[in-house]
Amino acid sequence: MSGQATPVEQAILGLLQPVLKTCNTFEIGLRPVLFSGDKISKGFRPEEMPVCQIEEGVNPDRSRPFTTGEMRHFVSVTVMLVLSSLDEKEVRFQMLALQRQAHDTLNGGRRSGVLGVDIWVTGDIVASLSMVQDNERFFGLAQLQVEITQVVQIGD
Repeated sequence: MSGQATPVEQAILGLLQPVLKTCNTFEIGLRPVLFSGDKISKGFRPEEMPVCQIEEGVNPDRSRPFTTGEMRHFVSVTVMLVLSSLDEKEVRFQMLALQRQAHDTLNGGRRSGVLGVDIWVTGDIVASLSMVQDNERFFGLAQLQVEITQVVQIGD
């Protein structure tokens, strides 16, 4: 795991890590190679696969008063799953299973207390899957966007 985790990222990591047992690498933050236009094989080594990355949006998307002295923040979180293999069908099959497992686990975060005190999944979970070929390897990239509600105490 890399980076300094926010409470929301730590809660999502704590929820997914015990369930996604096939993942070899868990990280806070998304690797720049996902956005730089470089070959994806430059950013991920086969021995790291599968990789689970979690990143909270920079700022709360929306917020509103909750109770006296508390504010409710609605935060967007990205969960990225990366897997590679020489066999395209194998990558697609494994990626769909991993993505489904992550999706179902995140849905479980809707219950109070699952993600910790004052943090829970409230919005839609939007998932997408992309396949990329880089040299002889195929990469599966599954992205899950989830809205998290976090209640925080506001100062006097």
